Amino acid sequence: MFNKIYLHIGLPKTGTSYLQNALDALSREGELLRTSYPVLNTCEDHTRIQSGNGEAIAFQLLVEKVPDFCVQTVARLTAELLAKADQSKANLLISSEHFSNADPERMVHVLDILKAHAISVEVLVFVRPIDRLCYSRYHQEVKRHAESRVYGAEFFESFSSHMLQQVELIGNLPCVTHIFDYKAGGLLAVLLEFLGEDSGLHVPFTDQTVNRSLTELELKLLRQINAIFKKPELSTRISDRWIYANPQAPSMVDNTDPEQLVVVLRQLISEQGERFAAPVCLAMLERLLAVTGGARSTEENKSEAVPVVQPDIDGLMQMALEEIFNSMHIEEQVSEYAKQLLPTRDVFDPVHYLLLNRDVLAAGVDPILHFKQFGRKEGRFSSFSSIGKIFD
Repeated sequence: MFNKIYLHIGLPKTGTSYLQNALDALSREGELLRTSYPVLNTCEDHTRIQSGNGEAIAFQLLVEKVPDFCVQTVARLTAELLAKADQSKANLLISSEHFSNADPERMVHVLDILKAHAISVEVLVFVRPIDRLCYSRYHQEVKRHAESRVYGAEFFESFSSHMLQQVELIGNLPCVTHIFDYKAGGLLAVLLEFLGEDSGLHVPFTDQTVNRSLTELELKLLRQINAIFKKPELSTRISDRWIYANPQAPSMVDNTDPEQLVVVLRQLISEQGERFAAPVCLAMLERLLAVTGGARSTEENKSEAVPVVQPDIDGLMQMALEEIFNSMHIEEQVSEYAKQLLPTRDVFDPVHYLLLNRDVLAAGVDPILHFKQFGRKEGRFSSFSSIGKIFD
């Protein structure tokens, strides 16, 4: 029985990946004295983006990914995480960005399950001013979801609407919620101090550039490519290629008047204010509306501290064309084949599983054994909820 179980609900673009990598590293090194952060990912490379230890649990709370919710599955995944936790520590920390998009009723089920293992369950959330948050998220949408719209009123409204859904979810949870201000240079120290750990703990990596925002030229080119192909897989491959080729390139400066975004957000709040009457909602909204102002890039400290080589359009186009060719040559054929498969809930199709999990395919391992040993725990589900007896 833990004293407290902390559930870190990572809002997108608030340093969640950085915190998760740092906690993962500190846990491996045995540096956390009061807090158990079970390490579920066996990867030793802390220079790349990793997911939080609550990913498999949180995945089950996403309606669009798991239409049929199963409390028993969540209970089993929670038990597996608890089995890897250090019971000698006073508190347990679970983290995932997926929690921020959870179905409210499913989230309550998770809280109920966790309450059986601690004296109290409390939520942790970092909140960033809406102008910085929205601009950073826009770059993420262009990179990962083939966004092609310009950064303007239409995107402001869709982003703000989704943000308010997350505020409503977190603000109405039946538990204590701790809200922290986003600080580009001190996220980890703030969290460690709150947890009662040494805020000066050293982390064995200094920076993560794999997820930086785009330069002005990269953004313009990728938006044009997205408008033509509309393929998130392609935009991800191209942006990753550019970023790895020039990880320290300065991100595009945001010259948008933050008041434009504030007006949109305030209008949405006024139209449905009763949804955000809870004290936690109001506290989160106060921080969201505390705009920073001024034209700054999304990677302020990096771009000023490190001399970089500006990317040239020929090099960017060459890399993009190579990824487009690879996509057309391989991915399109695989996608067409995948569409011909007719999965059912009663039969596990190993081919379908491999198509949805390309790393398993590349590793050349048995998909059935992989799903049984790792897939379920990692939340790797195809259209099937179980493996048929034919494979047992």
